[in-house]
Amino acid sequence: RNTSLEGWKQDPIGKIGGVGLTTYQYLRMMGGVDTAMPDNIVKRVIEEILDKAEVKMPTNKDLEFIKTIDQIATISGYRPIEICWMTWLVQSEGDKIRMEKYRDTLDRI
Repeated sequence: RNTSLEGWKQDPIGKIGGVGLTTYQYLRMMGGVDTAMPDNIVKRVIEEILDKAEVKMPTNKDLEFIKTIDQIATISGYRPIEICWMTWLVQSEGDKIRMEKYRDTLDRI
C-alpha cells in the first residue's frame, strides 16, 4: 500500500527477480492501491477502445500506459482499478464474454 509507481524497480518487491511492472502493479492493486496494470489483455482492450474512439493517447510503454489509464479515469469518472478489471470482464472466453460466463458468481460477490 505504501509503494509508488515511480522508482518501482528500487522498491524491495520490484527488486525481486521475475517481478516486472505488471506483477508489481497487480500486487499494489491487491494491497489496496487504486491503479492499473499494463497486462496484455488490459492493453489490448484499452487500445481497441481508444482506436474506435479515434483518440490518441500513449500506450506503447508500460509506464505511459498506466498514466493513460489514470487520464481515462479522470475523464470518465471511473477509478483506474475499475477500468482495469472491466477490461477483463469484456474479453471473450469461448463463445461469450467473461461477464456473461461469470454473471452468477459476480452477482454473489
